[in-house]
Amino acid sequence: MKSGNFHVNSSRFVTYLKRMLYSIFSESTGSPLHLNFVTDLASKDIILKVLQSEAGRVITKKMLTTVDNSKAQNLWKFPRYKIDLLDMDYFTENFQNRIDEYVDVICELESTKVVIDYFDPFPEDTVIEQLWKGMKPKCEKDFKWVQFLLAETFPSNFKKVIILDVDLRFRSDVKDLYEYFNHMNREESIGIAKDFGDMSLETAWYRGRTITGLQVGEPYPSTQNLNSGVVLMDLEKIRNMNRDLFSPEKIRLYKNEYNLPTWGDQIIYTLLRWKEQNKIFVLPCLFNYQTLLSKNNEDNEFPYCRNCNEAQFNICKGSPLIEQINHDRECIEEFPILFRYNNLFKLATWCDHPNWNHCY
Repeated sequence: MKSGNFHVNSSRFVTYLKRMLYSIFSESTGSPLHLNFVTDLASKDIILKVLQSEAGRVITKKMLTTVDNSKAQNLWKFPRYKIDLLDMDYFTENFQNRIDEYVDVICELESTKVVIDYFDPFPEDTVIEQLWKGMKPKCEKDFKWVQFLLAETFPSNFKKVIILDVDLRFRSDVKDLYEYFNHMNREESIGIAKDFGDMSLETAWYRGRTITGLQVGEPYPSTQNLNSGVVLMDLEKIRNMNRDLFSPEKIRLYKNEYNLPTWGDQIIYTLLRWKEQNKIFVLPCLFNYQTLLSKNNEDNEFPYCRNCNEAQFNICKGSPLIEQINHDRECIEEFPILFRYNNLFKLATWCDHPNWNHCY
């Protein structure tokens, strides 16, 4: 599990971890779990305490209340689980050079001016310069790159792993996601869902070009960006057939070919999708449902996006199976008073679907 862009000791991390573990346990139908946390030793007690408290809270609720709006309902069983805490120091001590290579390839050192040639509804000759802020401060954190080292660092009996950001809420049993390993063909090593965000503002200057015939921003699924909040990784396939899948040297070549600024570690999956399409299996979007980006995409909302109606970056029909809530900061900025007192009112802030009458 990854902790996102916040420290494991922060109250925000603890809130997210509580919500995710509670939802996983609440939706369980008994599928066994092996939970691995990449963390520092100083934080292990926090994680263990949260795990214990949320497991107890779920059991208490399921046993003592008659209202159960989880998908599991009568099939609910508390799962057998094992937990391992992986010391981040191991990775930095043994793979710091490799981690630094990823940072060097992906993280922009300085802000860069890019010329954007906007498409309709603006005249074709409308050109605006946009300042692309350097990504180094955001993406240079070492833990972000551990996911690309798992095939060679995990024991051989670890054949398949699911990599999760901590800002998730499960609406179904983890086994429903795990089943998609069986949908991947012989060559597909990675399962990952689309990103709901349209990156047109970042890639518009590139979209008019025809390098390798690809157009960033054209209709999904060929070139849409991918979101690494939920990733299926078949370690056995990578070890046997794709040992260089995440090679920093190869990723550098791909990035240079497209000549575009990058937006963190997940661009590696997007580049692989563009260059090695047979290695990536695209998960149904319901397994990474980005709540605050799920509104229908309208031209007046995204005026810089070409073919928005066809691309449908934000469209994902059906009830979410895994909900990503990583844009709460925007809500806090928009409704500061509500969020200040929501610990008292306990409003169902994230339950914005009309069929959801539970909130955790």
